[in-house]
Amino acid sequence: DTSDDDSVVDDDYRIDEAGASTSRSRPIPRRSPRLLAQAQRRGKRLMKGVRHFLGKMDVKCIHCGALHFMEERLTKSSLKNPTFGTCCLEGKIKLPTLREPPKELKRLYEGGDELAKSFRRYIRKYNTSNAFTSLGCTLKPTKLTGTGPP
Repeated sequence: DTSDDDSVVDDDYRIDEAGASTSRSRPIPRRSPRLLAQAQRRGKRLMKGVRHFLGKMDVKCIHCGALHFMEERLTKSSLKNPTFGTCCLEGKIKLPTLREPPKELKRLYEGGDELAKSFRRYIRKYNTSNAFTSLGCTLKPTKLTGTGPP
């Protein structure tokens, strides 16, 4: 039963009796019993627990090798020769190959010791806690003439 599963969003699409999907409806004002009744009737056609599935992400961009869903292809491209614009703009953007990371960082990513395992286990927390610590600024000493708060 997926009705209690938080990962399933069951109100994104509504299915009418003929099987056609309709877009998500607008919020219903509290003071409108007629609209509420319409929404309740519409809700009976809702297919609970149906997941949206795009298929496998297994189509490679011929320019950069990025993986895509087939449905992400540009509308002007075909199923036989799909092209994509979200990765490299059809080969217009070329990223340089990555340099080798510093030895200590590479050891944390690839090592098997306890420190490396702990680093990989908590890497998202480290990233989140350091997300705003890299903000830079330029202070002009001539402008900072005061002594600060009393």
